[in-house]
Amino acid sequence: MKLTNATALITGGSSGIGRAIAKILVEAGAKVAITGRHRDRLVAAEQELARISHQPSSDPHSAAKAKG
Repeated sequence: MKLTNATALITGGSSGIGRAIAKILVEAGAKVAITGRHRDRLVAAEQELARISHQPSSDPHSAAKAKG
């Protein structure tokens, strides 16, 4: 599956099924934005997805920069 120019928004993307779906979409070439309730999980998911895509987060308001 090639999703090179696709963009996806995954709610609950910091863990479980949402995170797994985000990972699959990134591996297929899509740009993915994730949301979630737990900042620490969002940061971990963001870092994992950036490693897979070989690109840093392009969002200046990334979970790592968000205020607690």
